[in-house]
Amino acid sequence: MNTEIDTARSPVTVDVVSPNSKTGIGFCPNEILCEIFELYQAEYLIDARDGVADAFGWWAILHVCSGWRRVIIDNPAFWQEIWATWSPKIVELYETRSRNQPLRILRFRKSKYRYDIEGDITARLLATNISRIHTAHIEWTTDDHTHYWESLSQFMERAVGDALFPQLTQLRLVSSPSHGSVVRLKRLNAPILKSLMLNRVILNPTVFPSLAHVTTLQSEESELVAADVIDLLGACPRLESCNIRFEHNEELYDDLPVLRPDLDALSPGDLRPRVRVPLSAMQNLALDGLHWTCMAKVLNHFDIPRTSKIKLVPLFIIPDDKSWDALSAVVAPRISLYDSIKVSTPTRRVTLYNSSNSGSLSFESEYQ
Repeated sequence: MNTEIDTARSPVTVDVVSPNSKTGIGFCPNEILCEIFELYQAEYLIDARDGVADAFGWWAILHVCSGWRRVIIDNPAFWQEIWATWSPKIVELYETRSRNQPLRILRFRKSKYRYDIEGDITARLLATNISRIHTAHIEWTTDDHTHYWESLSQFMERAVGDALFPQLTQLRLVSSPSHGSVVRLKRLNAPILKSLMLNRVILNPTVFPSLAHVTTLQSEESELVAADVIDLLGACPRLESCNIRFEHNEELYDDLPVLRPDLDALSPGDLRPRVRVPLSAMQNLALDGLHWTCMAKVLNHFDIPRTSKIKLVPLFIIPDDKSWDALSAVVAPRISLYDSIKVSTPTRRVTLYNSSNSGSLSFESEYQ
């Protein structure tokens, strides 16, 4: 029996894996190393924002070996987030290493890094890099101790005025004035803005043209009335998610007819507007702290899709005939959209929903 293999007629190729192949992290491609390092950096920055870590703790990677150091220094992605409260030398280092890539500019009022008390570094960063700022997060406090009384609105006027932010898509503005007043932002030129978050900040109508592409809107501790909310939502035709929480100040309601004329009885025009403004992209709408009468005016002004999730937390005032009428005005126009109801205790939350789609209307009520 011939047991020889005729390799000329039947070539066989065998791939032999060497037992000495090196596959540890030190031999990962640079692309994989960057992904690992970005996750490591992100964890430090998240904890640093909460005040429980050093924003530069991730720099330890730079000292592991020259190869890793080169990967990080040569990649602008690691240098795109700049805190204005850092040391000016570090800020300039990040500006240089980020090259011409998009920037995230952040200023935290409770940051452990205190190099920007009067906002000069923030103002310079905004003005110098305005063409490549993708995200801006600015927390502003008027300081009793330094007697620095410039408001957030005044700061924005000083820093950028009406200058164009061509790449800005995410903006968060937080105002913490010493005496609790809400500031009004006069100007903002950000034509592709998509996400806007405000805390104790309200907008002048002159800002509304920059809201045409906004899909996410959050406003906290505002002092808006129904007409303000209607104008604000009407300026955001592409809005998908909206969460507005109003300032709870009982003193405002001591003399309702004088201080809050928006609490007057609903007119036929409020309940049955001739043309409802469509918010066809709306998926989630939450209104917290507005009187039932005001909520009815807002909801009946817009055409909101049946698949939207609407959550209402009214400001509780002693029930009267206007409150009952307003509650009916909120629920009645949409009740035919739902086929089920759920009542939760002890919160007294009522949820109307449709078993065939995601739409729902939930509200809290003290009425029994």
